[in-house]
Amino acid sequence: MKEIDLNMSKIHDKINDIYYKYFYNNYDNFFKTSVLETNIYKIIKDNSELVYFLDIINKNKKHINIKLSEEHIKQYTFSYKLQNNNIESFGIFVMLLQIFEKKEFFFNGFTSEKININLKFLINLYKQREYNLNLEEEFNKYKLIEITSYRELFWQEPRIIDNKYNITFDIKYINISIYKKIIELFELRNFKLSFYPNCINIKDYVNTKVMIFDSKEYGRANSLNDFKTMKLKSNCKFIDYIAKDKLYIKHNEAELTFEEIQNEPKFLDNEEILYTKVVHLIFYKENNELYLEHLDLEYIFYSIEEYSERFDSDNFEQKGNIIKRQKIFKIDNAKINLAEHLYELVYFSLDNKDLINEYFVEIGL
Repeated sequence: MKEIDLNMSKIHDKINDIYYKYFYNNYDNFFKTSVLETNIYKIIKDNSELVYFLDIINKNKKHINIKLSEEHIKQYTFSYKLQNNNIESFGIFVMLLQIFEKKEFFFNGFTSEKININLKFLINLYKQREYNLNLEEEFNKYKLIEITSYRELFWQEPRIIDNKYNITFDIKYINISIYKKIIELFELRNFKLSFYPNCINIKDYVNTKVMIFDSKEYGRANSLNDFKTMKLKSNCKFIDYIAKDKLYIKHNEAELTFEEIQNEPKFLDNEEILYTKVVHLIFYKENNELYLEHLDLEYIFYSIEEYSERFDSDNFEQKGNIIKRQKIFKIDNAKINLAEHLYELVYFSLDNKDLINEYFVEIGL
């Protein structure tokens, strides 16, 4: 499979709508495109919207770089009596659904009964309480839940408690150390804060367990010097020569981006899409001090070709575009002292602690 530009004509958003409208609910909340191509073809034939979308794919397929194997062409020709352009368009449609589905399952997962639990469950639960979650800016843009005056964070584990609508749900893909660091800062500074929800453990009531704050743990002593002494480079790379992991740091004026990759690549449920962790931050200067204004942690997804160009060739400009990136948490409109808190925020967010320590020693912090 080749690279796909899912930003083209908002195809990603359209696939999202089609997936949940025509396929997800048809199979008792459990849908696997890889074994249901016959049903996909039947549903397309029975719905004019999908026939029209297939026509859009046909007209724009030169911008969607998916190449069908000879085996697929033979299968579609024999099974569905498809010919010429219809074979390629149908194959692209199936593969777009497969790619979208793998990302959905990666971020949402299954219950023990193998039922796919996704954001629809949370949306519907709020809808039952006469509230439209999609009206919230962060959820509409990034599928993140903002902490408001009536939502609070649970101290013992990553969890959001919505006191107004009597709903409790966990936070996805965040470790306890960075979670508690964020809570610590959130109590000191009133900034905009949002998280990606974990919908497997949704409760339609407020969890009233006693909240206990554990003792703070740090990756190293908090002994940062004046941030102005930092020796920042535009682009730099650190390599763990034992584990062979890499940490890439990109500096552009008032922005810093940290991206890490393990020697053994992380795959998204197959061997065609890889993902990495990225911390991105924006800072500003005020009264001769530097403050953190924005911070987010996100997963970025690469095709094999993009990944090779990014990491094997050390191309700092190459981005992962095979599917839309997903934010895990996001801080905005903050005023956090950069020298005091930068190290811990990066250290707790990423995995290879040795490379992070090496970078901060290198820049003089």
